[in-house]
Amino acid sequence: MSLTRSLTLAEQRAQSTKEFIDALMLTVVSDDVILCEVVAGGPIAWRNACAKEWPLMAFNTDICNKMFHCFSTQVIQRFGANLGPGIVTADGAPTQIASAVLDKMEPETPPTEAEINAAWEIDSASSYEAKKQLYGDDGPEGYLEKLKQGAEPHQLKH
Repeated sequence: MSLTRSLTLAEQRAQSTKEFIDALMLTVVSDDVILCEVVAGGPIAWRNACAKEWPLMAFNTDICNKMFHCFSTQVIQRFGANLGPGIVTADGAPTQIASAVLDKMEPETPPTEAEINAAWEIDSASSYEAKKQLYGDDGPEGYLEKLKQGAEPHQLKH
């Protein structure tokens, strides 16, 4: 005879909702960019995002507001005093702090063609004879240089 009882369907749903909210909050607060984007968007945008992205979860306005309050508190604690000179926020509002932090961040951009070409390098532990057989008399550096100049691999003599 088991002393533990099975959870009812409502209890199971409540437990899974709590676990989902915990995971969601951890995801948001673990990434400064995501955290600042959420807070900069404001509480209405957060509630709308919750309703749109997770319509089957039991998110109500109160839960969303409490999550947003937690995110806002994190922004103030992490960035409120670290904005640097020249950045003034009215009353230290978390949405303004988050926006200021996002404005200071450099966006990630894909590498340019010049950066890609400059990054070409040969890393090989092969013997000299094997490199010569594979890349020709000029070695891997010469082979690479010919490729950079526009030669097709099938045109190069091995």
